[in-house]
Amino acid sequence: MKENGDITKAYTINEEQEANDISETSDNKEQEDIGRQEFKLMNKKSLMQNRKQLKLSRFNSRMRALIPISERPSY
Repeated sequence: MKENGDITKAYTINEEQEANDISETSDNKEQEDIGRQEFKLMNKKSLMQNRKQLKLSRFNSRMRALIPISERPSY
């Protein structure tokens, strides 16, 4: 009879461990999802900044092109 109680206790402990493992896994997935979203947001901000810089660069090049070569400052 004692053996049966030990088996039940071990089985209950295994169930609890599995439940803990599952909750840890779901927490990890949530963290990964949050991390991915943050990465995408940072990537998007970086892309927007690069686009803005490129537009500025193009604008500056066009403005520079309007100034005659003789009047341009030498760098």
